[in-house]
Amino acid sequence: MPGRDVAVAGVMLAFAIAALYESWRMPVFAGQYLSAPGLFPALTAGAIGVLALIVMMVRVPQWLGWRATPAEAPEEPLGSVAQVLLCAAIVGVSILLMRPLGFIAAGIFCTIGLMLAGLGRRPSGGEAILIAVFGLALPVLTHLLFTRVFLTPLP
Repeated sequence: MPGRDVAVAGVMLAFAIAALYESWRMPVFAGQYLSAPGLFPALTAGAIGVLALIVMMVRVPQWLGWRATPAEAPEEPLGSVAQVLLCAAIVGVSILLMRPLGFIAAGIFCTIGLMLAGLGRRPSGGEAILIAVFGLALPVLTHLLFTRVFLTPLP
């Protein structure tokens, strides 16, 4: 069904462009763009547009009949059930504490876990460094974005 995916992605892209345009036209308070009411809709529309472009990049070649080469099997499995349960317990306790450090720790765990799951194998040295940098930076920057820019108190 690549044709339907391309059509839906096209509609999503058109919606994202329209939402970005309307967000840009919203008023700005005292010349500060970070306090504009259109900032959050613009960020959301940007994310929708990026996702639509990703779907198009994947599905348009399939729709045209191009075939990808099969992927290689993973070298090693990621971990045992005990390791996953231990990590889930740590995240659960962090979320229960819900202090800024617990919130950031939960974000670090989730970011690194999703990146490892997406990779599907044990990372090489460079990949491990990249995953660690993103795993640390993304939750911290997200926390700062919401507490400093959006002025939303997080737990």
